[in-house]
Amino acid sequence: MAFLNLRFYIFLIALLLLLYNTKKEKNRQNIILVFCVLFYIFNAGKALIVAAFDSAIAFFIARRISKTKNVTLRKLYLFAGVIINILVLCLFKYNDFYINTISLKFGMDESTLSLVMPIGISFYTFKLVGYMVDIYRKDISDAYSIRDVFLYSMFFPQILSGPIEGAKDFLEDLENEHKISFKGLENGASRMMVGLFKKIVVADRIGACVDSVYSAPLAYSSLSVWLCVIGYSIQLYCDFSGYSDMAIGCGNMLGYNCKENFDFPYFSKTFKEFWRRWHISLSSWLTNYVYIPLGGSKKGKIRTYLNIFITMIVSGLWHGSGIVFVIWGFGHACLMVMERIPDDLTAAYENAKYSDKEDLEEDVEDVYSNIIWKIMEAIYTAFVFLVVTLLWVPFRAGTIEKTDMILYKIFTISEGIRYVPIYIIVYGCILFIVSVYMYKKSGGHRNFDYINLRTFKGKLLFAFLFVITVCMAYIGDGAFIYANF
Repeated sequence: MAFLNLRFYIFLIALLLLLYNTKKEKNRQNIILVFCVLFYIFNAGKALIVAAFDSAIAFFIARRISKTKNVTLRKLYLFAGVIINILVLCLFKYNDFYINTISLKFGMDESTLSLVMPIGISFYTFKLVGYMVDIYRKDISDAYSIRDVFLYSMFFPQILSGPIEGAKDFLEDLENEHKISFKGLENGASRMMVGLFKKIVVADRIGACVDSVYSAPLAYSSLSVWLCVIGYSIQLYCDFSGYSDMAIGCGNMLGYNCKENFDFPYFSKTFKEFWRRWHISLSSWLTNYVYIPLGGSKKGKIRTYLNIFITMIVSGLWHGSGIVFVIWGFGHACLMVMERIPDDLTAAYENAKYSDKEDLEEDVEDVYSNIIWKIMEAIYTAFVFLVVTLLWVPFRAGTIEKTDMILYKIFTISEGIRYVPIYIIVYGCILFIVSVYMYKKSGGHRNFDYINLRTFKGKLLFAFLFVITVCMAYIGDGAFIYANF
């Protein structure tokens, strides 16, 4: 019962009706928690026990941290809490790796070792680890109840694929009123409509084209493989950002403001900027709870580079247990470090050359106004997109062998089935034009324009999206890609 199931919308309407007729905020939160539990049971059944266990452990250890004044004991409690939650995550997330290793070594039946990964475990584990660290840092108080922590970790709009909301933002927001309002319903419905369109009209139709080529890459021509490699970049963005739109929209309808998760990532001018714009909640989490605790950029250049590699490899391992995810994370780390090295080498020279900060800013503004610089900037933006697209190949292929096949077809001109996926070309062009328009209109940062359902224009646009979505929806496997992570 995910966002693409009719039962979900019956579920959501029932919840909204209950909340609308409930006066006290605490009672509304209790009702939402009950529906969060029901949502998890409908989607994952007995796996609720794992989610409840992780949440309870995080709550009680956070309490011990906050009540303990001894610094060493506080660190030990935090270490224990983080290790327990991460071990549970690893037990389920890397189960296939354990199965293959044990079955090969001891000849045991794989079916007896198999475990089904609880939905959303990657997302709520990171939430709970962040919560314990925030308590340790005293960024938030321990005044929140176990009910609050359960509601935070299992908030059903975010449980399947995020965004990974910060504990401070969510828990402090629980102290506010969250009434059902027409504005919230309007904003939420329009946002969910946009997300639904991106998912089942764009992402799923492009996905059908991509699947056909990735299933047998050697059978297709180089051009066909290239188109589908680019198509996967579009599919992944529309699939995941579509889910995020729906999650944020659902939260808006309930009266909660969830964080944005995407900000025109494919218009990034550097690889570092890409990670500020793609899966923003994960990037922020990794920065706050991995990169900065490792020392960030404050312990010398070599240590900074090492911290970047560790952070990006953690990002890769978070996505999956295969070596391809490590390669993907390592590749992004290499690119970010290579970008950073020239800046580090020229920093001293620039500081010596520009003694006055205003002179430096004025000079930089002059450079940016130069048409040649603008052209170079556009070329490098296209380069960043191309390299990011190539790094999605192992991410999508899933194995080293299939990655080699795809890269071989890309970098050699070879014949094969000439498959021109029309949906990739048409939707890619439309998405590019619309994105450029929105990027320019918003000044380069996403400021979502909700469809104003009180106006005729808004009603017409909403109706148009609804009709197109119904008529062009892809009927097939509608699972969200990031639900696998």
